[in-house]
Amino acid sequence: MSLQYIIDGYNIIHHPAFSRSRPLCADVRLALIRLIKDNRLCGSRNNAVAVVFDGVCPTGAEQINDQGPRVYFSRAVSADDLIRELVERARNPRIIVVVSDDKQVCFLSRACGARTMGVADFLGQGRSQAAAGQKTRASDAGAPEITHSQMHKVNKELRKLWLKE
Repeated sequence: MSLQYIIDGYNIIHHPAFSRSRPLCADVRLALIRLIKDNRLCGSRNNAVAVVFDGVCPTGAEQINDQGPRVYFSRAVSADDLIRELVERARNPRIIVVVSDDKQVCFLSRACGARTMGVADFLGQGRSQAAAGQKTRASDAGAPEITHSQMHKVNKELRKLWLKE
């Protein structure tokens, strides 16, 4: 089953983790869209992605919607209200993942049945997915090797200390 991500755009842009992982681009909104698309932060290409920004679409930013994820500008209402409305109108809110650090947005989204994810976790997904294969190999290589008899000896010593045998 495909998921639907609803992303609080300016909440991510103003997060310190975004400035560290941000691609070079004059428009920060476009940089966010590229980061999401290039690093596949939303997982499968089958997952729907909506990025919500406050205000109106600035002139010259029409190419934002051509980049992949659907981009919404909240116009007269706040982005938080638009996110809440998108979650409330959803047929199946259980497949929605709202990405925001705003506590009220997360609370209302969970109350409607959607899942939530923090900005740091969301931005960290790209790095963890890219390094998933390397991480398992590195953890295996770095694990200390002890024999069964050494393990038995350590357990015996710990039993003496903790269980007063």
